Amino acid sequence: MNAGPNKGRRLRGALSRFAAMLIEEAADITGLSHAQLDERLGLPDGQAERYSLYPRRKKTRAPQAASIQQLENRVARLVQRMPHKVVIENNAKLAENPNGLDHIEGAPGDGVNLRQYSSLDFQLGYEGDWPIYRRLKYNLRDICCPLIPIHELVRRRAHGSWGEMLMLYSWQWGVLWDQGLPWLDRGEYGVSADAPVDSFLPGLAAYAKSERVRLQQLSSTAEGRRWLEIVEAELALS
Repeated sequence: MNAGPNKGRRLRGALSRFAAMLIEEAADITGLSHAQLDERLGLPDGQAERYSLYPRRKKTRAPQAASIQQLENRVARLVQRMPHKVVIENNAKLAENPNGLDHIEGAPGDGVNLRQYSSLDFQLGYEGDWPIYRRLKYNLRDICCPLIPIHELVRRRAHGSWGEMLMLYSWQWGVLWDQGLPWLDRGEYGVSADAPVDSFLPGLAAYAKSERVRLQQLSSTAEGRRWLEIVEAELALS
């Protein structure tokens, strides 16, 4: 799983957090144990559990910087979502310019010079600010509370117990489309009832990502932010 140079201490925490998030996503959606995830993701025995240990402790392990994209691709394949490009986000730059787009340092596998910043300044995310799993699953109220994993919500048919953001983005996981979730109706998405997921999911993902990028670009300018405020006000009144 590890290949290529490591970025050392500056990305160690970010890599650990991101790897733990990917294992959490895989386990929550599929219901597989860590041992089963080792097998399905092609990991050495015990590696999924070691990746899952965050906050970091003695047994915690994480892929090297050049290999984190490979773990992302394997998890995406397992849950049948489109893989995203993993990027380094510099929170120090984001604090200086919250509405700017210059806080992305490149991909973890790139030869990026991070020496002028602290390890605490970095986190990993997805290109285009696509939300990672933990951004969808948790909010400030329940980030430290155990939540029912998705596979259990599906099994119990507990449709009213889904978090708002998880429900909103649930279309991206192909394995959920034929699990009886009422909001994942092919007709509502303009596709035929018998269409296989892999025939329409790439198109849905491409459209959603382009819309997110468009909104991000709008919010980076004063004129764009004013327009978004007007739209939001009109929607609140409708």
